[in-house]
Amino acid sequence: MTTRLPASPARKPARTADAGRTVPAAPRPARGGAVRELEFAKLDASAQIQVIRDGMDPSIVGRMATDLLGIPVQALFTSIRWAPSTINRKIATGERLSPGESDRVARILIVHSQATDVLEDAKLASQWMLHPNALLGGERPLDMLDTQAGYDRVRDILMRFEYGVGV
Repeated sequence: MTTRLPASPARKPARTADAGRTVPAAPRPARGGAVRELEFAKLDASAQIQVIRDGMDPSIVGRMATDLLGIPVQALFTSIRWAPSTINRKIATGERLSPGESDRVARILIVHSQATDVLEDAKLASQWMLHPNALLGGERPLDMLDTQAGYDRVRDILMRFEYGVGV
């Protein structure tokens, strides 16, 4: 399944550094380029930031719920603490997600990608994200991704699993 990333603004010309040197503008995703949801995590940090700032297409929420996580869209709304009316309105009007909303989507995509790498299976990664975890006080990893602190804790747990460090 592919998602349309927001069109990036026209490429900015190179900026001049203090010492008179030119510094090339950071690379961005191609204008209107289609990128699979999981590929968001593979973009470099500058491109990820730009995608978040530009706002993602709201239809990504439904695809992420059903295709990536295998849950009803309503369950995803509950997990990331969104009012369904907001996303439904944005889908109906063609309005992009806000940077804050896009950031929550990005957290889910990044954590799912990291969990897939650690567990070596996308379905296992989805299941891991949807089950209560003792290391998170009995909460599901997905439910922790609405805050930066929760996101950091979930990624820390995955990193510890990956490197065999006790938690």
